[in-house]
Amino acid sequence: MRRTIDDPRLLAVTASASSAAAILGNHGLGPADLIVSGIPFSTTSPEQGGRILDISAQILPDHGLFLAYQMRSTIAPMLAERFGDVRKSFVWRNIPP
Repeated sequence: MRRTIDDPRLLAVTASASSAAAILGNHGLGPADLIVSGIPFSTTSPEQGGRILDISAQILPDHGLFLAYQMRSTIAPMLAERFGDVRKSFVWRNIPP
């Protein structure tokens, strides 16, 4: 990404999503306004998925958003447990093979 996107605001990090709070701190950044996640929570262990969502809830302010694009609805109860308000929508033109 660094080679193809020439934008000084881009911070490309290769690390576990569970280390997001530490990464923000290491770079002197405050809370995240938005988290976009394509992590496949349906194939991630409940413990690891829960840890990632717990960290996400910690680094998002009250007005922050967590957006997950998923093929399955596994994540919905996990999000509701941590964020309360969960809205779902489907994009039917993106039908899996």
